[in-house]
Amino acid sequence: MENDGYRYLAFLFTDIEKSSALWEQHPDAMERSLAWHDALLSEIIERHQGCVLSREGDSFRAAFEHPLQAISAALEAQIAFVENAKRSTESNSTTPFLPLRVRMALHCGEVYCQDELFIGACLQRGALLVSLAFGEQILLTRAIQEHLQGALLPDGVSLLDLGLHRLKDLSQPEPLFQLCHPSLPVEFPPLVSLEAQKTNLPAQITHFVGRERELEELKQQLRPLPQPSHRLLTLTGPGGVGKTRLSLQVGADLLDDFSDGVWVVELATLKTPQLVLNTIASVFGIREEAGQRLQDALCDYLRPLRLLVILDNCEHLLVPGADGEGAARSTMGLEWVEWILARCPQVVFLATSRQPLGLAEEHIYPLSPLSFPEDAEVSLEQLLQYDAVRLFVELAAHVQPSFRLQRSNAPHVVSICQQVDGIPLALELAAARLNILSVVHLAERLQQRLHLLRHGNRVALPRQQTLRALIDWSYELLDEREKLLFCRLAVFEGGATFEAITQILDDEPQITELLSALVAKSLLICSVSEHATRFHMLEIIREYAWEKFIALPEMERVRERHKEWYLNFAQSKLDGLYDERTAETLLLFDAEHANFRAALAWCVHQKNVIDELRLVNALQRFWLVRGHLSEGFMRLREALDRAKDTQPSERRYKAYVNAGIQCWASGNFSEMSFYFEHAIAEARVLQHATYTATALANYAAALIYCDQMEKARALLEEAYEISSQGDDQELKAAYLGYLAVVAKEEGNYAKAELLSLEVRKEWERLANPLALASTINNLGICARAQGDLARARAFVQEGLSLRRQIGDKHGFGWSLLAFAELEAACCRYDRAARLFAAAERALVHGSPLTPSEKRDYEAHLKQTKEALGADLFARYYREGEAMPLEEAIAYALEENETPCL
Repeated sequence: MENDGYRYLAFLFTDIEKSSALWEQHPDAMERSLAWHDALLSEIIERHQGCVLSREGDSFRAAFEHPLQAISAALEAQIAFVENAKRSTESNSTTPFLPLRVRMALHCGEVYCQDELFIGACLQRGALLVSLAFGEQILLTRAIQEHLQGALLPDGVSLLDLGLHRLKDLSQPEPLFQLCHPSLPVEFPPLVSLEAQKTNLPAQITHFVGRERELEELKQQLRPLPQPSHRLLTLTGPGGVGKTRLSLQVGADLLDDFSDGVWVVELATLKTPQLVLNTIASVFGIREEAGQRLQDALCDYLRPLRLLVILDNCEHLLVPGADGEGAARSTMGLEWVEWILARCPQVVFLATSRQPLGLAEEHIYPLSPLSFPEDAEVSLEQLLQYDAVRLFVELAAHVQPSFRLQRSNAPHVVSICQQVDGIPLALELAAARLNILSVVHLAERLQQRLHLLRHGNRVALPRQQTLRALIDWSYELLDEREKLLFCRLAVFEGGATFEAITQILDDEPQITELLSALVAKSLLICSVSEHATRFHMLEIIREYAWEKFIALPEMERVRERHKEWYLNFAQSKLDGLYDERTAETLLLFDAEHANFRAALAWCVHQKNVIDELRLVNALQRFWLVRGHLSEGFMRLREALDRAKDTQPSERRYKAYVNAGIQCWASGNFSEMSFYFEHAIAEARVLQHATYTATALANYAAALIYCDQMEKARALLEEAYEISSQGDDQELKAAYLGYLAVVAKEEGNYAKAELLSLEVRKEWERLANPLALASTINNLGICARAQGDLARARAFVQEGLSLRRQIGDKHGFGWSLLAFAELEAACCRYDRAARLFAAAERALVHGSPLTPSEKRDYEAHLKQTKEALGADLFARYYREGEAMPLEEAIAYALEENETPCL
């Protein structure tokens, strides 16, 4: 291709599916076949006026002036490969070539061209796309599809919309298309894009640029097979150097290497080192179980898995040592990483921190800023080999779409990269100013700004000071209203919705325009989802904003409004944690967890125990269902301790009840009675009949699980006597449910079923899906105990389906256990063994079993072991252990044609 410089081109990417296996099995035939493949592709590309850019192994990369040329070349080549594959499978085939299944991808975008070198982010994206395709499939991006609108496509060609997909560059989801033709296969498996992978890697706004050497080195050191060089690797470096972005890209690139996924644990908003273990466990849906410590439950879950855990932003959890040097870790903090490493041999950690963690197995990988040239007296081609230059050019093009690296502006671009020391965040802040400054003026202003800080000092400016100077400059260029909003936004932990910002900071009439301005200037990040629009700051920028915020005279007023808004939010959404909105409401609470913690911290700072009690009571259901039991109990206990000298109140009564429930759910029976008895006493002092009955009934329910039936029955009888005099429908339904449990515990399953059917009607009428799912599961247990296995299956299937629908992790273990026992009763012992394993893993998500449930479990497990024998049982049990939770749920729910014996 002629004409060096920036060009907008279409690109074809190809490679051969499973070529390594073909080389191993048929080396001679593969050599002939690859030569034919190369010659065919080269001839077709050239005939359609394309240019082969590179050949690496069996991969081709070609460029075309127009997307139609690329389409035609890909179509002709793919038809030839498909026809050869068909011929080679015929019994009388004489073709000398193997059936090569070639996958292809088409993309277009702008690249910089010089001689035979092509540089551009679109090339990396196309390479990711072809790795997603299947053999004999041709994929297209939206960029290609948009250029084809209105164009006359080759005969028989149509485009099939494959929906939204995320690639491993962690970009936002975008539509992908499949090129269809009568001579090509149409049916392929679903694309294994990022959504289909086992990961929680977040989408990124910008493309990953550069760092090829670091990326490859880190992947080599972390790759699990045959053995990772380091199982705990910490990326260290100053803020803004790109540690988080690099770690996420490493994780994305290693998804295929870790069979159980790559998981991000975000620690930036966590202020309490004691909750590090809880935060890691919550990513995997693990929670405390009665009689089992959280660290043991987490290790039991992780032990058979091969996965990568990314611990992001660890530095603020390191506590300075007594001598002021080094880092002494909290006994409940990051040392849990060592605990997991010692017990889970296939788990690998990648951490990011501004300083080493000081852990035993830690390997440090210092991350330097991006490379930049010493001077601009080199070709544009050479300049674009430097990561800092490439990143700045891409960022500048986002701000000014017409921006291009040219000989006239190259010295100024190089000057900018040099002055900010190649720090990615500093480059982003600088590039954001191109909306009002030319690149010439930007370079000059930066030089003036940083020269003042150096003040003639010949020693280079420390990198962190350079970034601080850029943030300072970005802040000073804001107008007064933008400055004020920027500072106020620091009140939010982990970001906030547009609604929260406008309600809490409601004295600014043009807040929408100001938010947009801060986003445009790279001081704020906007994320839009189907649920809400959220704004958040990078942690280093929020630290800067927080320094400014706490100096504002209005700081206390804004924090008070923040606390009030999130308190009202939690209270107003509380009903949604008990009805059909549970799954949706849990997501809302998840997103605001850091803000709830910040609001509680402000209550403590202000010694506002009334609002502290109100907020911990509003959050206890969320903590319970999501499995944050340690945090929930800790917050309740601390609030009650601060409220011990206050007058009896509804708030304190509820906190006592909630603390008792948290103790019960986590198996903390030694402290459970203390809180329930104080709740009953508080209710009696308040002379509140409903409160008294509620406390009695909750205490009785907990005692059932402690096998204290006589005391439980006495409490229930008193609760019933009180509730029968009132009209609290929730309490009456709960009482009937507890009465059914008592009957079940006593072995009276007929009575338990009758009561449970009545309770079911009540929970349906009251629209409480959590309680309804539990009741339906109990109906299944009663039906099985009475020998009606068909009805039992219908009940437990309905209960588990409802729990999956509402995201009730608290109950998955119970439902899977009911299925396991049912399969054992049906003599389907292979399924029973798998489901027992899955149930035991899922039971860390729920409260303890009752005594009769425990007896049933042990009896059916023993029956299954004896029926299968030790070897078969161990095999099926391991298969169940390896099932992810969602897979185990689907396995339990699948229809089984084998009748019960």
